[in-house]
Amino acid sequence: RAASEGLRITVDAGDAAFAKNFIGGVRTGEEPVVGLVIGATRPQKRWAEEYFARLADLLHFRLGAAILLLGGPDEAESARRIGEMCRAPLHSAIGKTTEKQLAAISAKLSAIVSGDSGPLHIATAVRTPVVALFGSTDPADTGPWQPALGKVVPATTLYDRLGCAPCRKSPTCGGTYDCLWTITPDRVFDAVSHLIGAESKPLRRIPLPLLGSPPPPNTGGHRGLPLSPPSTQSRIPRSVLVITKHHFMGDAIVTIPLLRAARQVFGDKTRISVLTGAAAATVLEGCPYTDQIVAYNPKVERGYLRQMRFLRDAEETAPEMCLVVDRSFRSAVLAATTGASVRSGFAVEYRSPLLTHPVPYKMDRREIECCLDILRAVVPDAPGPRRYDPTPELWISAEECERGKAILGAVGANNFETLIGIQPGATFAVKQWDTDRFAAVADALVTDDRTAIVLIGGKNELEAARRMRDRVSPRTPIFDLTGQTNLRETMGVLAQMSLFISNDTGVAHIAAGLHTPIVTLFGATIAHKWGNYGPYNAVIRADGNDLSLLPAEQVSLAASRILRKVRCEVSAA
Repeated sequence: RAASEGLRITVDAGDAAFAKNFIGGVRTGEEPVVGLVIGATRPQKRWAEEYFARLADLLHFRLGAAILLLGGPDEAESARRIGEMCRAPLHSAIGKTTEKQLAAISAKLSAIVSGDSGPLHIATAVRTPVVALFGSTDPADTGPWQPALGKVVPATTLYDRLGCAPCRKSPTCGGTYDCLWTITPDRVFDAVSHLIGAESKPLRRIPLPLLGSPPPPNTGGHRGLPLSPPSTQSRIPRSVLVITKHHFMGDAIVTIPLLRAARQVFGDKTRISVLTGAAAATVLEGCPYTDQIVAYNPKVERGYLRQMRFLRDAEETAPEMCLVVDRSFRSAVLAATTGASVRSGFAVEYRSPLLTHPVPYKMDRREIECCLDILRAVVPDAPGPRRYDPTPELWISAEECERGKAILGAVGANNFETLIGIQPGATFAVKQWDTDRFAAVADALVTDDRTAIVLIGGKNELEAARRMRDRVSPRTPIFDLTGQTNLRETMGVLAQMSLFISNDTGVAHIAAGLHTPIVTLFGATIAHKWGNYGPYNAVIRADGNDLSLLPAEQVSLAASRILRKVRCEVSAA
């Protein structure tokens, strides 16, 4: 595009009159009117409905703005759900305009918030200030066009450019779309406020529901589902089912504070069961907060009917309450089919109608806190931020600890006083740091003949371990256990480590649960959400969310500091 080019669109007198009348029904005085374009051609370009609802509340209650939803007829259902989630009054032009009428309406708005969509460019063409939300596409290619000559359109583009971006039509995230979840409503609100020069009111004036307050009764008439949640204050449920992700161990481990809090709130008379994947079930063995851990694989138990039968056969009693930590639509359907009268879970994936207590999922909030929000939504007196211990924990027996020592002894590693575990591999390439730099860190940390390196990982990480092992200095003692231990044996080995260094992996969460000091490296994934923080832990986030930009010296320095603290503690003991 030439620098002198601009986007233009013309409307006739009829379209202009239509827009004037339409806006007249929206604006009651001199308040700003902000348009929210809630749709896009592909899901990886759509901002979350929960975020739109939160933004609408912020704009209305803090700026006094009127909110107008924009989009085609396909967005009608999405607009309905957004309306159910927010407190602000909403006006809608969804499916009510032609393209020219949309342009005429856009020209009369104070600002427009949109993803990478056609209405975004229409707004730019009529010179309306825009806040553009980009994730899977590159704003350098399709962002709001601001010509160098002539009148410049005020525009703010929010784009975090994760390591997997821009993926365009081929997402690699499995449908989580973290690139848009990282753009929080508060950031968009600040951008809109700046564009229109409005002064915001204190946040405390927003009448948002507190966590623990039950949502308004569901009057949508969803057949077979209870329309209003029963009070959880009147009685303690006899049975509670917690549904976690079946595939990722880390997602299951971060639910442990939730399980601990549930046991604290409900007591020993409530039966607490966990539905999770086989690997997570193995890791959670010995959990004192559960009565049953059920392992299943939805790829084997294909279809909702088979999954319903599987759960019915596995559970001794039908649950009265379901806490759905898994964010998939499938898990909400599964919870609804159990017959549980209370179903609390994250309001994502269009599944709010299946839940009695839909809970906002916040990308800017620590995952452990998000899990506890699910419990707080149904139990107002659940432990608050100062009444629970957010530290994850796992359990291994004395025999498993001895087995870990025996495995290390078999390769000669027990001759060293300090053992540093390193996992150079990862499930996804975007989460894997360069193996040459892992090797450099290993060399930097082995400063005496009492220290050695132990490589840990699964069979799918053999190549990463080999590459790192080949680049380590000959003077650095290194023992490779990659692919040689099962999960419980790996836990026994991790318990013997003075320090563990890894990418963002399930094994890192296991180490944190065993209270082994850890250094975790984050690139494309969100450090403040998934990192395990503590006095003996280091969470390192790569600049620009790109692990290739993380220098070995930064990791070595953080690891050395933790090792010094560990050694001082050992000496004091």
